Amino acid sequence: MAPIILKPRYISGAEFHRFCVAKDLNASCLRCGEGRWELHDTARQLGMVGQHNGIDGVAADTQTPLLTLSCSNCGTLWTLVRGGVQQWLDENPEAAADE
Repeated sequence: MAPIILKPRYISGAEFHRFCVAKDLNASCLRCGEGRWELHDTARQLGMVGQHNGIDGVAADTQTPLLTLSCSNCGTLWTLVRGGVQQWLDENPEAAADE
C-alpha cells in the first residue's frame, strides 16, 4: 500500500464523526467501554509524531500526521493516521443541506 501524502488540514469533530459512521467504527473505548472522546485537533495545532524509519538499519527522520483522541472517562488514547481520514473526507464531501 502506497503512503497517503496530503497537506494536513484541520478535521472537525463533526467530520470525524461522519468518517466513523461511514466506516462503521466501534467508538467504545477499548479500556473502559465509554463512548465519549475528546478530539485533540485545532486549526493551529495538528497532531504529528516523529518516527525513525529506515531500510537496512539506516535511520530516516519522517513525520507522520496523526489524528488523536482521548477517552473522556479514562484518558486512553485513540490515534489514527490523518491521511486516511482526510483522504476519505476529501473524496466524500458532505452533501449540501439544500440538496
